[in-house]
Amino acid sequence: MTEIIILCNNYKERKRIFAKYAKLAHSILVKGNRVILNFTKISNMLIDEIKDNFNIVSLIRGDKKISYKDRVKRGEIIEVNLTHKEGFEKGGISKCVVIQNNKGNRNSGTIIIAIIEKYEKEKYNRNIHTIIDINGEKNIVVLNNIRTIDYARIINRISFLEDIKQAEVDKKLLKILLN
Repeated sequence: MTEIIILCNNYKERKRIFAKYAKLAHSILVKGNRVILNFTKISNMLIDEIKDNFNIVSLIRGDKKISYKDRVKRGEIIEVNLTHKEGFEKGGISKCVVIQNNKGNRNSGTIIIAIIEKYEKEKYNRNIHTIIDINGEKNIVVLNNIRTIDYARIINRISFLEDIKQAEVDKKLLKILLN
């Protein structure tokens, strides 16, 4: 038996998983923001396809567990340890969004992130901030606070930006970095 746990927070992605693997999987279970696929038999090619298309948290094949905890994707919201700050840098445990592309995330020992802070109307600047919702709380992605961090700083994986918010972040990043 092979069990694959996929992290996904939106309905569209869950629907895509069900449509694609319902006939192949022995069972499919949704627990919060995780989809658990169980296969009696699965090829390495199919595992690779799932890895390329979805955010796998772990894969258990028989009694062997393979962790994908360190593999993050662009647009993923993560909690990181940002101790050892300098000057005006944000420190402590913080929520962040991954802004590096997926190829860089796969092939590098570091990732590029933008800090997320609680929304405060007086601090909000529509040119450099994007308002997002995390578990019912209003937050902002602070696009003028970008850092490169090591995977070892990741504490927890929370969710993903919605597609429309990802597009807004991309547009503002281009404006900030290239104008």
